[in-house]
Amino acid sequence: MDKLLGAMGLTAIAGLIAVGIVGAVISELNKRYVQSQKPVVLWSILATLVLVGGLVTLLENPIRDAWLRASGRLAFDGSRSVGPPVVIGIYPDKAFGPLHRDGLNSAIAKDPSLQVVNLIAPLEAMKTGKADDLLRQLRTQITTRNVVAVVGPPVTEFTGPVIRAVWQTGRKPPVFITSAAPREPVGWDGAGISLFRVNSGVDERIDEFLELANASIAKGVPLSFLVEQSENSGEKLYGQLVFDAIVAKLPLWDEWMAQRKISVTYYTRGDITGERVKSQLDRLTAQPRIIMLLGTGGDYMAVADAFYKAGEPPRAAMLGGWMNAYDAHSKFSSAPYQWNRLFEITDVDIEPSRPRSPDDAHFASLFGELSPAVRDQAFSYDAGIIVADAFRAVRAERRLTGKPVRADGDYLRRMVDRIRRSDRIGVTGPIRFDPKLGQNVAGRGTQSGLMTYAAFDGGGRWSRLGGPGEVVKRALAPPPAPAALAAADRNDR
Repeated sequence: MDKLLGAMGLTAIAGLIAVGIVGAVISELNKRYVQSQKPVVLWSILATLVLVGGLVTLLENPIRDAWLRASGRLAFDGSRSVGPPVVIGIYPDKAFGPLHRDGLNSAIAKDPSLQVVNLIAPLEAMKTGKADDLLRQLRTQITTRNVVAVVGPPVTEFTGPVIRAVWQTGRKPPVFITSAAPREPVGWDGAGISLFRVNSGVDERIDEFLELANASIAKGVPLSFLVEQSENSGEKLYGQLVFDAIVAKLPLWDEWMAQRKISVTYYTRGDITGERVKSQLDRLTAQPRIIMLLGTGGDYMAVADAFYKAGEPPRAAMLGGWMNAYDAHSKFSSAPYQWNRLFEITDVDIEPSRPRSPDDAHFASLFGELSPAVRDQAFSYDAGIIVADAFRAVRAERRLTGKPVRADGDYLRRMVDRIRRSDRIGVTGPIRFDPKLGQNVAGRGTQSGLMTYAAFDGGGRWSRLGGPGEVVKRALAPPPAPAALAAADRNDR
C-alpha cells in the first residue's frame, strides 16, 4: 500500500508542478497581452491538459503495478530480482498438445537465458471451458514471474479464455495463438494485448476451402460435411466454428442444399462410428463424393479405420481431414489403407522447392523432415524461434547482454515491435505478420496459396497433391479393385 500511495502522490505532485508551470506562463502572457486574455487562457488550459496527460502516460506502468501489488495481484517488483526470463507454453494433455510442447521447448532450448513454463490441462477441460485451474496458474505466472511471451493454446475453444486471462493481469507480453480460432468470436481485435499467429486461422482457411467446394460442385461431385458436436457443453467446438464460417461464405449454400449437392451430418465428438451415424457413413462413403471431416484427428481415424482399411470394401468417396495428420501418420505407417481415397489439408509448405530456413536442420534432427505429420511441432517451434530472436534483439538494443533482464513495459513493447516487423523463412514457410492483426499473411505453397493438399503414399511419406482439382479428379476416378486392396493387405502382413 505504501508503494501505491507513493505512486499516487508522485502523480499528484507532477500534476501540481505542471499546473504551476502553466500558471506562471499564463501570468507572464497576461502581462504582455492583456488585450487578448481569452485566447491565452484557452491555450494555457490546453497546454495543461497535454502536459498532465503526458505525465500520466509516463507513470501509467508504475501506478498500475503499485495498485496490483497493493491488492495482492502482482508480485513483479523491479526493486529485486524476479528470476530468469520466462516463456509460458499452454497445451492440452493429449492429442496434439505434447507435440506443441515439444516444438516450443526445442526452440527455446537454443537460448539458455530463457526458460519455458509448461501449463497443461486436460483436453476435455479446455474444449468445454472448464480449465479454470490453468487460467489461475497463468495469471499467477504472469504477475509473479519475469514473463516475456505466452505461446498457446492450440485449442480453439480455449483461446478466448486465455486471451482474457492475460489481459486481466495488466501486463502485456506478446501472445502467440497456436489454435485456428476465428478472430471475431474470441475478441481478437479488441483484446487489449498484442496477439500473433504463425499458423492459419479459420478466417484464412475458409477463403481457400471455397475453391475446393466450387471445384467439386462444378464437376458434379457432391460435398458432404461431418461436423463435431459436444453433448456436454453449450460452447461451439472447432468443427462447428469452421462449418459456420463455410456456410456464411458460400453464397449458393441454400441453393446447393436444396439441390442435394451438399449434405451435413452431425456427430458427437468421440463417437462418430456409433450406431446413430455409422449407417449414414456407410452410405456416404460408398458414393462418389468428397467428405470433409470437421473435427479431431481421432474422429478422422475412426472413420478411416471403419471404412477405408485395405481389407474393407472399396470406397468411392474421398475422405478429407483438416490438420489431422498428427493422429493419422502413425496408423497410416503401420497398416494399409485405401490411400487414393484419403487426403489431408494442411498449412505447412511441403513443396520440395520451397525456401529453406536456417533452422531446418535442427528441426529435422528432432522431428524428421517437415510434413503434415509434424505440423504442430513446427508451428510452435517457429513461434519459439521468433520470441527468442525478439528477446535477444531487445536485450542487445538495451545493452543488457550478460546482465539480468527485467521484462518491464518498455522491454515488452520493444519485443512486440520487433515481432511485428518479422520477415523471415520459418521451418513452416514464410512468416510476415499483418501489422494490425498480428496474423501471418505470408502465403505458403506455390499452387494452392495458404493451403496444401496432401496424401499419404503408403511408403511412410506425405506427397503434395495438385490442389483442389486433383482431389476432385480422384473423386471421379473408379475406386481400386478389391483384388488390388487384398494384395496390399497381404503384402503388409
